[in-house]
Amino acid sequence: MKIYLAIKYHADHSNRAAIEAIAAVMAAQGHETCCVARDVEQWGAVILAADALMQHSFAAIHAADVVLVDLTEKGVGVGIEAGYAHANGIPVMTIAPVGADVLETLRGISTQLFFYTVYADLAQLSLPLVTRPNQILVFWRFITSSVDRLLACLDGLDTTELNWRPLPHANSLIVLATHITGNIEETVLGLICGQPRVRDREAEFHVTAADSAALQQRWQTLQTEIAQQLTQLPPSDLARVRLHPRRGQLTGWEILLVVARHAAEHLAHAELTRDLLFAQRPTSPVSSS
Repeated sequence: MKIYLAIKYHADHSNRAAIEAIAAVMAAQGHETCCVARDVEQWGAVILAADALMQHSFAAIHAADVVLVDLTEKGVGVGIEAGYAHANGIPVMTIAPVGADVLETLRGISTQLFFYTVYADLAQLSLPLVTRPNQILVFWRFITSSVDRLLACLDGLDTTELNWRPLPHANSLIVLATHITGNIEETVLGLICGQPRVRDREAEFHVTAADSAALQQRWQTLQTEIAQQLTQLPPSDLARVRLHPRRGQLTGWEILLVVARHAAEHLAHAELTRDLLFAQRPTSPVSSS
């Protein structure tokens, strides 16, 4: 199990012995620990700006199975790390010396609170079973759900209806479906997965089609390719900053969030467009008997 150790750090690394002792107990139990002071700053050999240090910390938290908070001393950074882990669905466990004061907020988000007298006591910790899903695939599941529902809006429509626009400058259903597919190919497969793609975004808003079969097939192929790529992508890579062509510097997590929001917005747009389209259809005359 991968354990992220959240502990108050000192510029002079005066608690290095405590960090190494905790790590040694975890290693003896077969667990791998990550500690920013040891693994990133290398006990003062590497100096990073605060924002860069937090990026490393968040990436390491995402890669961990559990965050182990040592509350020998309280610290703002420890609270940030614990809160970040909890918000991202990563189990938080708190350890503290016997008699230590543990804040109620930390108690509230901790799956276990363990008091120890000596570090050897930590061998008695009952670490949680890892049931946390791959968070990358959780994002992807919501994105694909929106696109699947959007493409379903095209089912049963003829050529005229697929290309119908409620207003001269509004988007047709085929445009919306083409656009969101192109956006996902560029951002998820291209920016996040590192598979270069060339996209003509402007052309997406002028596309017409006789039917939706080719677009449906394109989405199925793209969906399969992206899913394969995402399963091989370590969560820590999502903390890396990419240059989005229209939004500037964003981490992989931020890009996934933007894509999920974008897909949901266009799903709503498509459903409204389909409702307006159906409202234009002539009603069947009522037969008299």
